[in-house]
Amino acid sequence: MLEYLEKNRRNIGQPDDDDDDDDDDDDDVVEVDAAAVQGSTTRPSSRTAAKKSKKAFAAKISSKKCQPVAFKSIISMLRKKPEDVVDERRPGCSQSTMESSTKTSEERHYVSMQWAFFYERVIPFNVASSRQFQIAIEASCQYGPGYKPPPHELPEPLLGDCVKETKQLKVKDEAAWKQYGCTLMSDGWSDRRGRHLINFLVNSPEGTYFLELVDASSE
Repeated sequence: MLEYLEKNRRNIGQPDDDDDDDDDDDDDVVEVDAAAVQGSTTRPSSRTAAKKSKKAFAAKISSKKCQPVAFKSIISMLRKKPEDVVDERRPGCSQSTMESSTKTSEERHYVSMQWAFFYERVIPFNVASSRQFQIAIEASCQYGPGYKPPPHELPEPLLGDCVKETKQLKVKDEAAWKQYGCTLMSDGWSDRRGRHLINFLVNSPEGTYFLELVDASSE
């Protein structure tokens, strides 16, 4: 800045006939280009720049919609899935949990008495031993108190969700059929109404997949 001022300094004075030795004492007037002075403004301090960048960052964050993050408890992350619990329980190799061991026989009997709806709705007793029924009970217990059964959701949307899940399982099994090969199996049986039904299943290293049910009564 000093170099620029020294370089652009000019002496401005009025000629006077009566000038004497005092000419050496004339004041020096300096003209500075306004554009140059404007371009050489001082930079903001580091603290001011930090405040501006902080405000800009806060405005950028506030303009975005924050999505809620679902947190899981440690117990839910360490706890086994209902499917795994039922699969371990069915062969009879699982041990009683600490919670079930602390319950009295009266408490267990009270819970068992609630299954009287089997008699009310004439539900076959073998339903209670089915794998999916036990998974539903285990999932309800892990959910905790306050769970309400979805009677109005059974037609829709639960039925559609089950169909989508079954199709996804079929895609996974079909990939195993192409890779390892498969075996087509059939199982014929008769129901209470005397119909001759045939179950068609596909077996592979991925598991056994139910393909379809055929009514062969008219054949």
